[in-house]
Amino acid sequence: MSLMLRPPLQARANSGLTFRPDANTVLWLPGQDDAYSATIRDRSGKGNNGSITGATWKRNSQGLWYLHFDGTDDDVDIPIAAALTAGTFVAWFRSSTSGARNALLGSGELDSNQNYVTVEIGGSPSGAYADESFAYSVVDAGVSKLEMYVRNGTDFYNDGACHLAVVRVDGVANGINIDGKAQ
Repeated sequence: MSLMLRPPLQARANSGLTFRPDANTVLWLPGQDDAYSATIRDRSGKGNNGSITGATWKRNSQGLWYLHFDGTDDDVDIPIAAALTAGTFVAWFRSSTSGARNALLGSGELDSNQNYVTVEIGGSPSGAYADESFAYSVVDAGVSKLEMYVRNGTDFYNDGACHLAVVRVDGVANGINIDGKAQ
């Protein structure tokens, strides 16, 4: 699995990317100036830096840096679960591990199952439905506060292609959008 990141100052006129973090941005990982670092730096101004374990930096043919995860034991630890319970989560992801459950994001006290946020693909992430392909979950004090699923087959996004996921959580119009399509 890979998470695409962009060098922080690279112009992207061809994609129309003009986002810059504002006061509501809690985490922004556009890329690195040091692709050999064990820390991915949060550019939101909030200091939510992540510690990289196992994942390696790679560069694609366009010069963009990305983290490559082996699908077994690599992760980035970003301890900001409380800040991710409302707002918008946006990430590019790619996976080709058929039948596998892959975490795109896991933040909080995952070991104790008390307070955490997870975004997962493949392998029926929540276990609630056999045909889940994407899931977003929020647990607070051991109680599930929000669970959203996309049910189009466990290997639907394990196709080796890059996909853009947008998860919106605002308590009113929660939703998942993948590759420009509401789910």
